[in-house]
Amino acid sequence: MGWIESRDAGSDLAGVLGHRPELQAKYQAFMGAIEADEAVPADILRLCKARVEFVHGGEDPKHRDLTDAEACAVKIADLMPHGYHSIEDADVTALVTHFGERGAVNLLTATSFYDVSARLNKVFEIKEQS
Repeated sequence: MGWIESRDAGSDLAGVLGHRPELQAKYQAFMGAIEADEAVPADILRLCKARVEFVHGGEDPKHRDLTDAEACAVKIADLMPHGYHSIEDADVTALVTHFGERGAVNLLTATSFYDVSARLNKVFEIKEQS
């Protein structure tokens, strides 16, 4: 198995990907670009990441009352891991209403990659620190 077998490179996904530095650099650059884009506020992206991790068995992120923008983002985060086929046009329209087209694409991309990260964390038995 090579690089997949060893978990001693680090206790996070970046550490595991460190076995393939070119992959690690591209992954971190991509995620950094998504999270640096101001089309979606950073706190909403963090909220979505926590929800995706929860869907995969992580800790329940106790939420205060959500704004309309947060609620539509969380709905996408809840559906992305196992119910992405249930994301409807109205859900995407709501994202566009709150975040614009660029923000909607950013949020959909971010939540899909949070899903990928959560799945890889489970494969490598990594506990994420959100």
